[in-house]
Amino acid sequence: MKVLGKDVHAHHIPFIVAMMVLLIVVTGGWVRISDAGESCPDWPTCFGELGFNISSEKQMEWWGENPDEADSRHENDPTFTYTTYQIFTEWLHRFLVGIIGIILLYSQILVWNKREEIGDRPYKIHMVAMLLLISQAIIGMITVRYDNVPWSVSIHLAAAMLFITTLLWSGIVWMKCEKALPNNFKVETKETVGKLLLMMTVVALIMGMVGGYISSGKYADDCSTGIVNGWPLCNGEIIPAHENFGANVTFLHRILALMTGGLLFWGGQWMRENDGKNILTTYVDIALGLFVMNIIVGALHLVMMDENGFPGWLSLMHLILATLMFIALAFATVIAHEALKE
Repeated sequence: MKVLGKDVHAHHIPFIVAMMVLLIVVTGGWVRISDAGESCPDWPTCFGELGFNISSEKQMEWWGENPDEADSRHENDPTFTYTTYQIFTEWLHRFLVGIIGIILLYSQILVWNKREEIGDRPYKIHMVAMLLLISQAIIGMITVRYDNVPWSVSIHLAAAMLFITTLLWSGIVWMKCEKALPNNFKVETKETVGKLLLMMTVVALIMGMVGGYISSGKYADDCSTGIVNGWPLCNGEIIPAHENFGANVTFLHRILALMTGGLLFWGGQWMRENDGKNILTTYVDIALGLFVMNIIVGALHLVMMDENGFPGWLSLMHLILATLMFIALAFATVIAHEALKE
């Protein structure tokens, strides 16, 4: 099969699905920006319907028949209804998950049929990806059930990152067992490098989880705006007051960002000096570049924030850059892990 003029083999499917999961993460951010996180109060249907064009009358009727399912908005304002646009964002998010499920199931059948030829390892790792997809759907259901509380949104994002990582791992191992791995992926590295990359990836993951918690919990403005008082200080303090939970979560996010930046910069240098330049250092450099761009985007939050908060597109860009940075590090970690198994 050819896509954009290039041959696509079965072992490429996990990589294609990983890119689709990135799209799901972006649409998830779009849902939040559109203030539509509760626009489908039930799951897997939406107001009992399979489509997204739900009239205000149908929404009111559904809430009347399911009073226990009413979300916080409807409880606060019994006349409130969502727009078709808002419902569409959540519907599209779920629809993409369904498409991924079909593609991944097809891929699972293919790798199962090849197990005698390439061994059980690709099949087993691919199965982990399938289980993570199921877990992601369950977490999504819980997120809807609990009206997008910060902890559920944070876990939902983390599960998506682990899902992408497993897909990348599945693709690399599948290609490796079919002896189709590109030569630049066949690196000789040290165990210390693998541990360093894993540390970078874990810290980036935790930073993303805290960031998701902040955005969903609307704590992003708990540190005053403006240079110095808003950043690098928080409300004019180095360490914010302990009773201000939102400010402390924001402060933790900044500490994790500092750790991530330090690990990427100094870790990348150490890798080049002790392990040489290779695809691993390339991906660390890419991650560092994305990190610097995201720092600039984060600073723009302070500059562009007003009484209505900061622009939604800025928040979405922040999410996209953070996700791409994590993917770069996760990919490097997987390559290093497989290199160490040689």
